[in-house]
Amino acid sequence: MLRREYVDSGRVILAFKHLPLDIHPHASRAATAANCAGEQGKFWAAHDAIFADTTRLTDEDLRVRVGQIGLDLSRYDACRSGRIASSRVDADKSEASALGITATPTFLIGRVEGDGVRVVQIVTGVRRLQTFKKLLDDLLDR
Repeated sequence: MLRREYVDSGRVILAFKHLPLDIHPHASRAATAANCAGEQGKFWAAHDAIFADTTRLTDEDLRVRVGQIGLDLSRYDACRSGRIASSRVDADKSEASALGITATPTFLIGRVEGDGVRVVQIVTGVRRLQTFKKLLDDLLDR
């Protein structure tokens, strides 16, 4: 609902950054897998497949799931054995650290200004869709 109403309509830009926490031993692996899926245009499909069952995140579990969403597994394997996708995850972690973000999920809501975004609200934790709808509507009405 939110993606269709706000992002797909062009009213809101959505940027996703990874923050695999050390308390989740497979989180970095899962984030890298999602980035490799993104190289084939299937980031969100992989993201959703991965979060559908976070109890099974071995390399083989992830490979099976991305295969189920239609990835070219030879390209996926090449990406996973390289360093580019995991270095993007590391860059996201560094950016979160620089911003003082320590929890997931964390949502930064703001306005595009010049070459950047001015954050006007930070929301941490899982929230109801209506909470985000109100925040976005209030921001867009300004």
